[in-house]
Amino acid sequence: MIPDWMNRTETEPYHGAASVAKKKSFGKKTIDGALSFFRESLISETFAKRKGLLQSLDPRVKLISMFVLVVGVTFMTSPWVLLVIYLLTLVLAYFSKIEVLWFVKRVWVFIPIFAGVIVIPMLFNVFSSRQCFGPDCHFGQRQPLGTNRAA
Repeated sequence: MIPDWMNRTETEPYHGAASVAKKKSFGKKTIDGALSFFRESLISETFAKRKGLLQSLDPRVKLISMFVLVVGVTFMTSPWVLLVIYLLTLVLAYFSKIEVLWFVKRVWVFIPIFAGVIVIPMLFNVFSSRQCFGPDCHFGQRQPLGTNRAA
């Protein structure tokens, strides 16, 4: 009953051209947003159906390891360790049959936006003395905000 074209599984993500218009109506923006969401869902589905390393793992193992990775990276202070972890994610992407260049493009679009959300509030610091605010923000000596404790 299902047509053949619906049963086909694409192994390559769609790299179609994005539509560019100067002014779009609310309805056009809504439709474009919905289509973009479905396109991203289909791309994710193509990667999920590939026979790769991460696709073969149990979802619970992936969830626990992602949690451990995020918590571990949060406490890292050395940029070299973070670089090694980033290279490890590239290796995992490669063995999971994810195009590494596509993966790098997606990650490096998100990182500056996320970093900007974190850093921009520090540019407009309302504490002019740049001292810690509150009794529990330091261990031992008082440190000015934005300085490295190890230095």
